[in-house]
Amino acid sequence: MQAERELLQREAEVRQREAELLAIERDRQLQNERAPPPTEQRPEVPSDPLMMAFLERIKYRRYRWEDFDDVVFAPDLQISRDMVGLMTESRYAADIAYFLGKNPQITAEIASAIAGLTKVVTETLEKHHEPGG
Repeated sequence: MQAERELLQREAEVRQREAELLAIERDRQLQNERAPPPTEQRPEVPSDPLMMAFLERIKYRRYRWEDFDDVVFAPDLQISRDMVGLMTESRYAADIAYFLGKNPQITAEIASAIAGLTKVVTETLEKHHEPGG
C-alpha cells in the first residue's frame, strides 16, 4: 500500500514537472514570435543593478503581451523600488508587473501601503535603538 502511494506520488510529480516544462517551452515560443525585429530601436539599458536584475527576470515572459513595455514602463505608473525588488524575486515578475500596470489604482494602493509600512518599521527601529530606549 505504501509503495503504491509513493509510486502515485512520483508519477504526479513527473506529470507536474512535464507540465512546467511545457509551459516554459510555450513561453519561449511566444517570446520568439513576439520578439521585436533586430532593426527595431530598443530602450536604453539601465545601469541600476535592481533594474538590470528586474529586466533579466522578465526577459522570457514579457513577450506574452504585445503591449507589455507600454503598460509596465508607463511614466505615470507608481511602482516603487521596493515593489520592483519584490517582483524581481519571483519567477512571475513579468506577470505581476503587467497586472500592476493594468491596475494602476491597485498599484498605487500597494505602493502607499509599502511606504506606510516602511515608515512604521523605521520609526519603531529608531525608537528601540535610541540611547536609553
